[in-house]
Amino acid sequence: VWPDRSQVTVQGAAEVALTNRRGRYLMAKTERDGTAGEVDCQVSYDRHDARVRCELAEDGSYRLRLYANRERYGRYEWLGELFVQNRGD
Repeated sequence: VWPDRSQVTVQGAAEVALTNRRGRYLMAKTERDGTAGEVDCQVSYDRHDARVRCELAEDGSYRLRLYANRERYGRYEWLGELFVQNRGD
């Protein structure tokens, strides 16, 4: 599982690795601080693990929100969030 902190600094994309032993469907979205609207992230699965990759178009602060559901379609429950600082250096 990584990152191991709730605040991270990245360059261009944020990545998250999760253990997913219950086989839940995951959804992830980012929202840039000070703007309205969320952007979907890519979620991939490998047996009991899941990986999330969020492309961040601009420098700045983002919230990366994670959601989970037992079914592929339907209502996803909030799982948690990370605070991401994107620096294009």
